Amino acid sequence: MVMVAYAVTKLDYTLPLEIAVYPHPCLRADNAKLDCFDESLQELTKAMFDIMYATDGVGLAAPQVGVNVRLMVYNPEGDPRTVRVPPRPQTPVTAGSHSAEVALRVRLS
Repeated sequence: MVMVAYAVTKLDYTLPLEIAVYPHPCLRADNAKLDCFDESLQELTKAMFDIMYATDGVGLAAPQVGVNVRLMVYNPEGDPRTVRVPPRPQTPVTAGSHSAEVALRVRLS
């Protein structure tokens, strides 16, 4: 698998988001690094949380809703007042290496 080296400075998506079902091509497409931290990112993450909660999920990656950027949202506690968005998701660590979990944690109430 070839990793992409480009970054997006403008997000391209359409609301409402819908879950992509395999074998949708977006699920196998390369995902760009995220370099736009603006209102469109805030809108996208809110929409991703909305669809995640509506489907009783604990996490959702942007490619699962047709947006091919390296972004995920999750809430393992299930408390909708606390959400997590990793600021810079990275490729998985290789065997024998160590990695610390990093996430932004936002209190909504």
